[in-house]
Amino acid sequence: MGKEKRYINVFFVGQMDSTMTDSLIRELGAISRSVIAELEKNPQGPLKYLLEVAKKELRDQSVVWKFETSNYLFCAINKAEKADCIVVMMTEPTTSGFEANIEQYGFVNGGKQIICCCKMDEHSYNAVEGQLSSHFVKSGSNAIIVPISCDEEGNNISKRGSNLDWYNGPTLLEALNQLKEPISTQGYYYRNKLETYCLRTYQMFPVYVTKIEGELHNVKFRSEVKVNDDTFCSLEAHLQRKEAELDAAQVACTSLLSKCDDVTLRIEKDELCAKSILHEFALKSKSSLPVYSSSIVKELEMTYWKSSVLFGGVSYVSDDRAKNKRLSEQKAACAALKSILATEDHLLPSILVAKRKPTSAVAKSSRASKKQKIGSE
Repeated sequence: MGKEKRYINVFFVGQMDSTMTDSLIRELGAISRSVIAELEKNPQGPLKYLLEVAKKELRDQSVVWKFETSNYLFCAINKAEKADCIVVMMTEPTTSGFEANIEQYGFVNGGKQIICCCKMDEHSYNAVEGQLSSHFVKSGSNAIIVPISCDEEGNNISKRGSNLDWYNGPTLLEALNQLKEPISTQGYYYRNKLETYCLRTYQMFPVYVTKIEGELHNVKFRSEVKVNDDTFCSLEAHLQRKEAELDAAQVACTSLLSKCDDVTLRIEKDELCAKSILHEFALKSKSSLPVYSSSIVKELEMTYWKSSVLFGGVSYVSDDRAKNKRLSEQKAACAALKSILATEDHLLPSILVAKRKPTSAVAKSSRASKKQKIGSE
């Protein structure tokens, strides 16, 4: 059995005259080949109405229609924000029509694959390619520019004609067939997981820096992500800036979390969540809830807090000093968890492994206060 084809959502936008629309309908399969053959035999017959309706629907983007290539199943949709690929249609070889679509839809965000189609000659193609390519590089995308000619000899939609012998690139269908599969949810999973790790360990949020490689007409993006003093680079160069950032996030997340495989080290990394972890363990093990007692210790000119926690009939005390009561209780809970891990080999480790969401409200308040300080400066 052959590999099942992946669906890709494509959004057609731009200036589409009747000739261009007719060519798209015929070549991309908006209506069946049998209907087209009947129309060619009898262009004024009853099926002419079907062709006119299909033209109007494609121009108005009022319905969804599908077509197929050797690699993918395409679904032409009517919402740019849900599209994996944008096909920009221009009737004139200028950048003004394209820029108008950017303002209207705002789809150039570094996460879309873009194909530009325009009726043009060799001179116009070279001029437009240079302008649009530089525009896409700045926005973090990599576009394919395809000249099309809607005539009987060949329109470069599915086959190339003799009037485009100067062009060596792909046809529109070939360009669609060469698209990369949409970014999987796994990439976003690692990015979110990395942010969660930074939040729970009270580190600065990841900072991404993307570099451009290659020539203007074939650029690629390579990203680095910095987490405190550590810098992680994407394994390879990508056609989209967002893909490069997600790749770097996966490298960083895998490397940082591999250092926390030991559950004891994981407790130390999540020390400020120790009270909530101990509370959850008490509920799941059906034990009495922990009871904390704290006191201020004055030693010479130093003043600090020390706390103990009573859990399961045993009192746990941390040897570490704390500057306030809250941190002192967290350290006591951390000491209790480390001691429990020495004898408990199932429930507590499973809680530590599964616990991924930041549970401390202190994290949010501390980050908000940092933003306020930066804003005031």
